[in-house]
Amino acid sequence: MLKGKNGITLVALVITIVIIIILATITIKTVFDDNGIVPYAEKAKIETETSADKEALQMLYAELYLKRTWC
Repeated sequence: MLKGKNGITLVALVITIVIIIILATITIKTVFDDNGIVPYAEKAKIETETSADKEALQMLYAELYLKRTWC
């Protein structure tokens, strides 16, 4: 007979795999869902680019206005 049997049982291994699958599913849903991280990041990128373009146009307008008033 084996005394002090050490090791992972099949039940513990199956439970661990099931928990990992559940966590992976939650993570994938959080990242790629319609309200997830990826769509939110894409929306933020578009807003940032739009804001940068708007600021560049305002700076150009201000520069042209100052040139016109000082000439």
